[in-house]
Amino acid sequence: MDRAELIQTYGGKGGIIKGLLEERVDVNIPPTAFLFAGESPTRVKEEFRSFRKPVIVRGSHPGDYAGLVGIVPTVKDVYDWKQFLAAVDKVRDIEDDIRARKYARDEGTELVGMNVVLQEQQTDLHYRAIVLRHPNQPELVILNYCNAKEPKGGLFRMSSWQGERIQNGVGEGTLSEETIDSIVAMQTRIENANIIDKSFAHQIEFGFGSKLRHDSSVVFYQARPFKPFRSADFCVTSGLLLGSVYGITPPEGITLPVVRVSYFDPMNPPDEDFVLMTQENIKEDEVPLDISLKRMKVFIEPTHHAPLGHGSYRYHQRAEVSLSWSRMDMCESWGEERLHIISDGERFTIDTA
Repeated sequence: MDRAELIQTYGGKGGIIKGLLEERVDVNIPPTAFLFAGESPTRVKEEFRSFRKPVIVRGSHPGDYAGLVGIVPTVKDVYDWKQFLAAVDKVRDIEDDIRARKYARDEGTELVGMNVVLQEQQTDLHYRAIVLRHPNQPELVILNYCNAKEPKGGLFRMSSWQGERIQNGVGEGTLSEETIDSIVAMQTRIENANIIDKSFAHQIEFGFGSKLRHDSSVVFYQARPFKPFRSADFCVTSGLLLGSVYGITPPEGITLPVVRVSYFDPMNPPDEDFVLMTQENIKEDEVPLDISLKRMKVFIEPTHHAPLGHGSYRYHQRAEVSLSWSRMDMCESWGEERLHIISDGERFTIDTA
């Protein structure tokens, strides 16, 4: 099957995993089984019983290849058949969730035909992470990772610029060169696979070792397209405000009104293009589903750098230009004013209009 057929048949998560398995790409993927929409769970009973416990159960829908981030359920810590049946029901029941269906339609898809992917859960890996090649600076590789046992305990970040590695993690958060080499090797093999659309930068989620300095094992979880690769034909050269930025504006910039998540009125969404801004970094379990993103052109997250994991990831992905910026004092003063933004995909400027 080609990419489109795999995604339509297995869903976004499942299609990429199935494609990598069929191509025999040298990537460490946990034992996996697929349950298609409408099928009885008994079809995968033998696989479930053979898997090491716990098992993780993920929903997989054609729309979650490039969207539905955080919408399609995942159920962890499944130990027995009764729990597995309940997990499958939870995944499939999302099709009846009114808010989720509305959000899916906002993304241009219908939340029907939910597949299920079951895998051995990697409880022995202490760190979960994402790696991303910057869509506007492809020589820049960004790695964010945190302790899977204490995900709110801190986020570490490593960047690789033309081979020069810069880490801002300290102590336990400092990666060994062996571990970094293993991660970059996995990323390269996935990017070169036929299942991957080479015109897009991909966010790759994975887990790795129990001891950062001594264990270089890397286990693949999922991959999805982030933004298309694109280079600017101009440079932002003055009034620089440093942060993380993805996406390119016209050379003259864009001027848009600001809408904050905290006062977004789902009953009266803006009737013009707008900038969406969060009050602070959005956590995975705090993502508003009632916000229509059809007219959102720019997303601003007031944090030093975007984790690009669950939570605010959907906004970064949907926006034409997204940026994270730690100047909370200025962000808070913008209120409902209009902002003028210029971005070349590497640097940006923001001024009140």
